[in-house]
Amino acid sequence: MRIFALLGVFFIATGAVAADSAESVVAEGKLVSYDYTLTLEDGSVVETSIGRAPLSFTYGEQDVFPALEKALAGLKVNERRKIVLTPEEGYGPVVPEKFVEFPLEQIPEENRRAGDEITAESPTGQFLKVRVHEIRDDVAVVNFNHVLAGQTLTFDVKIVSID
Repeated sequence: MRIFALLGVFFIATGAVAADSAESVVAEGKLVSYDYTLTLEDGSVVETSIGRAPLSFTYGEQDVFPALEKALAGLKVNERRKIVLTPEEGYGPVVPEKFVEFPLEQIPEENRRAGDEITAESPTGQFLKVRVHEIRDDVAVVNFNHVLAGQTLTFDVKIVSID
């Protein structure tokens, strides 16, 4: 009878471990905290959470790129994964129509160099970070594409916690 009781406890304990394991994987509705480093194809680091607080998102609520979220599914705490997103899975391709010409006098003098970042207000009142692409005579060409549009993104991710 003791053996049966011991086996019963063993199986119950094993079941409890399995249930806890199922809860500690990245899945729908889970709050996931992660450290990451984002790099481009040339190896340059765009940003990292290393040395700062990890980022968090709720799985399934479209808080991160869908392809990134999908690639994280099933990971456990302390697991790592390197995830490569195509431009279409990240910030999208460069859209030529998002290069807009403005009279030079509408651009602040201190920002009249290619690559300078300026803040523009949209017709709806939103403020956007845009970049001066080119200066020609009396015209400034401003790029409204995201700075990482057209780029392949590599995320090196480590899961920190799952709640």
